[in-house]
Amino acid sequence: MNISFYELAKYIISNSSNDPQSIILLTQSLIEKKDWQGARNQIKSLLTHQPLKEVCLLMSKIEEGDSGDPQKVHAWVSRSNLGKLSEIWICQISGVSQSEWTSISKAGYFNSLEWKYPNKLLDLSKSDYEMESLVYRDN
Repeated sequence: MNISFYELAKYIISNSSNDPQSIILLTQSLIEKKDWQGARNQIKSLLTHQPLKEVCLLMSKIEEGDSGDPQKVHAWVSRSNLGKLSEIWICQISGVSQSEWTSISKAGYFNSLEWKYPNKLLDLSKSDYEMESLVYRDN
């Protein structure tokens, strides 16, 4: 079965198209399609006063593909440093975070993981969570 990432994303989010994670998924698929205007229109509802770090990095990819303007790209990458982190799995008992859900946390507690925003970057230092970074290359 030959289905594009965009078609799959549209199908997955069909019942939750207004959810922020659904908007991010669809935006990612539009970026892959190189539909810069569509991606920009899709993500604009998430561009609040302090958007998520992930949203800022997606905007930098859109700017890089659409305008190729290094100043605009760098502005979004810089803004991502101030952006709110995405939700991750955090053990309610130990505070240790992890990128994937398991029934027993890395700290050894059963059914203790909670899907929430980390309080600070230090919470991530104790985990296997890797923050996606965007490296800008100047051709």
